[in-house]
Amino acid sequence: MSPWLAAIPALGTTVFVLLAPGLLLALGLGLRGILAWGAAPVFSMSVLTVGAVGASVAGVRWSPGVAAACTAASLAFALAVGVAMRRRLRPPAEPRHASLGATAGAALGVLASLASAVPGMRRPDNLVDSMDAVFHLNRMRSMLTSGDISSLGGTGFYPSGFHDLAVTAMQLHPVPLITSSNMVVLAFTAVAWPIGCVAMARQVFGSRPAPLIAAGVCSASFLAFPSYLLGWGVVWAQVAGIAVVPGTVALVLAAAGRPETDQRPHRRLAAVAVVLAVPGVFLAHPTGVVTLAGLGASMVVAALLRTAVVRPERRRRALSGLAALAVLTIGAAAALPVASRQIAVLSSFHWMTFETVPQAIRSALTNAPHFQPQLWVLSAVVLLGLGAAVIRLDAVLWAAVGFVVFSALYVLAAAVNSSFTAMYTGFWYNDAVRVAASVPVPAVVLAVAGLEVLNRAAARLLLRAPALGSGRWVPAVLAPSLVGVLFLAGTGLNNQAAKVDLVAHYYSPKERGRQLADAGELRDLAALGRMVPADAGIAGVAANGSALVYALTGRHTLFTTLSPVRGGDTEIIAGGLDHVASRPDVCDALRRQHIRYAITGKAYYWARNGNDDIDRGMVSLAGRPGLERVASRGRFNLYRVTACGES
Repeated sequence: MSPWLAAIPALGTTVFVLLAPGLLLALGLGLRGILAWGAAPVFSMSVLTVGAVGASVAGVRWSPGVAAACTAASLAFALAVGVAMRRRLRPPAEPRHASLGATAGAALGVLASLASAVPGMRRPDNLVDSMDAVFHLNRMRSMLTSGDISSLGGTGFYPSGFHDLAVTAMQLHPVPLITSSNMVVLAFTAVAWPIGCVAMARQVFGSRPAPLIAAGVCSASFLAFPSYLLGWGVVWAQVAGIAVVPGTVALVLAAAGRPETDQRPHRRLAAVAVVLAVPGVFLAHPTGVVTLAGLGASMVVAALLRTAVVRPERRRRALSGLAALAVLTIGAAAALPVASRQIAVLSSFHWMTFETVPQAIRSALTNAPHFQPQLWVLSAVVLLGLGAAVIRLDAVLWAAVGFVVFSALYVLAAAVNSSFTAMYTGFWYNDAVRVAASVPVPAVVLAVAGLEVLNRAAARLLLRAPALGSGRWVPAVLAPSLVGVLFLAGTGLNNQAAKVDLVAHYYSPKERGRQLADAGELRDLAALGRMVPADAGIAGVAANGSALVYALTGRHTLFTTLSPVRGGDTEIIAGGLDHVASRPDVCDALRRQHIRYAITGKAYYWARNGNDDIDRGMVSLAGRPGLERVASRGRFNLYRVTACGES
C-alpha cells in the first residue's frame, strides 16, 4: 500500500479535530455557509488551546474526552449567545449559487495545496530537515507523556495550537510523531488556509461563484505562504497562526457589515465571533494576531482614505484620523518592547540583510521572498487588483493597503534590519521570511480582484462576438473560465514546480550537511532508544540525531534541541563523558540527570557548527574507560555508563 494511502486515516482524524469543534461552535452561534466553515479552524484553536490551559490549571490530564467536554461547553455557550442574539434577526440562508461556488473554490484550493505539499514531502513520515523540528517534536512527546498541553506549561509561555492539534489527533488515532506533525501541517495549510481564503473572498466579493473559485485557486499560488513555512525554521506554530487568519478576517469583515456582500449576519453576532476567534489566533501564534491587527488597521486606513476622497466635507476629519492612527502605531511600536520583556527579546534577534532596498522592493512586488523565483504572472494580476482597488476605492482597498504595509515590512527586514526597524519587524523575530508569510493574506484578495478585472474585460470582448450571443453565461461562465485557463497556463499550473522544489528542499535536501537523519537512521535511533530502560536517560551529540530519541521513543535525553543549553550538569556531562572514569563530577551530574547511556555517531548536520566546545566529550566514546558498547545500528553506537554504578 502507498504510504500516503496508509496515512489517509491519520490525515482525516487531524482534519476532523481541526474542523469539528469549531464548526459546532460556529453553527451554534448562527453562522452559516462558507463563513461558518472558514471560521471553524480558528474556533477549534480557541476550544483546544483555551481548554488545554483550563485543564492544566485544574490538574486534569488532556485526553479526547476532555477535548469533547471542552467542545460541548463551547457549543452550549454558543447556542445560548446565538439564540439570544438571533431573536430579532435571523441570518438569511446562503444562496445556492454561492454555496456551489464556495464549495468548488474550497475543493480546488485544497487539491492545489496538496498537489504541491505532498510531492514535496515525498513521504508522510519524512522528517523536515529544519533545526527547530527537534524542539517541536520533543515538545509534542512531552505533552503526550505529561498530559499537559497548555501553552502556559513547561518552562513558560509558548503558543501550542499546532502541538495541541497534533496531540489530540494522535490520542484518537496513534501514529508516529513525525507522521502526525506532517498531517497537522497539511491540515492547516491545505484545509484551514484555502477554506479561510474562500470565506474571506465571500465577504469581499459577494455571492458570485467566479471570485470564490478564484480565491481557492489563488490561495495556493504563492511561495511565501504556505510553501516556504513548510520548511523554514521550521516555524510550525506560525504556520498555524497565519493559516487561521483569513477565516478570522472574514469574521471581521462580517462584523464591519460590508455592504458589498449579501451574507451579513447580525453585526453584533459577528463581533462576538471575532472575540471568540482571537484567543485561537493568539495561542496558535501571536504573529497571527499581529497580522490580524495590521489588516484591521488597513481597513481603518482604507475607510478614512475613501472618506477623504469621496466626502470632501469630511476630508479634514478623515485626514486627522489618519494622522492619529499613524501616531498611535508609532507610539505602540516604541512602547511595546519597553512594556513587555518578551517582545523586547523578540525584537533583539538580528538577521543579516541579504538584499539592497531596490532588490527587496522588487522581491516584494514579484512575490519572490528570500531568493525565490519571481512569480511574474501572479504578481501582475496582484498589482492589477491593487491598481483597480486604488482607482475605484472599493471594498478591496483595505487589501491594497495591507499588501503595501506588509511588503514594506518585508523590505525593512530584508534590506535594513536596524534597531529602529526592529520596532516593527520584531514581532517576526526580524526575519524577512516570517514577515513575508503575512503578505499572501491580502495578496490573495488582490489576485482575485485582478482576475475580476480581466473577467470583465474578457466578457466585454466575448459579447462582441455575434456567435456567442448576449446570454448571461458569457460573463458568468465563459469569461471566467477563459481567464482561469490563461492564468493557470501563465503561472505554470499555479507555480507548481517552484512550490514543489521549495518544499522538497527541506524534506529531501541534496546536501548531506542539511539532513539530520534519513528514514533509515531514524529507525536505527528508535531501535537503540528502545533498548534503554524507560527510567534511564541518554546522552549524545545533539546534531548527530540523538536529540530526537526522546521524540521517537519517550526515553529522556540530555539534549532536546539542536541549540544545547550551556552550563550546569549539561555542560559537565557533554564536555567530560569520555573521561567519566576519572571525573567524579561527571558521575554526580549523570546521577542528577538520570543519564546512564549514550549514543554516538558521526554528526553531519550543519547545526553542529558552534557546539563543538559543548559536546566535545561525547564525540568519541569507543574504548574509553567506564563505558561499555551495548549495540550498534548503522552509524550509531549505544554505550552504557559503567563507571558510576546505578544512578
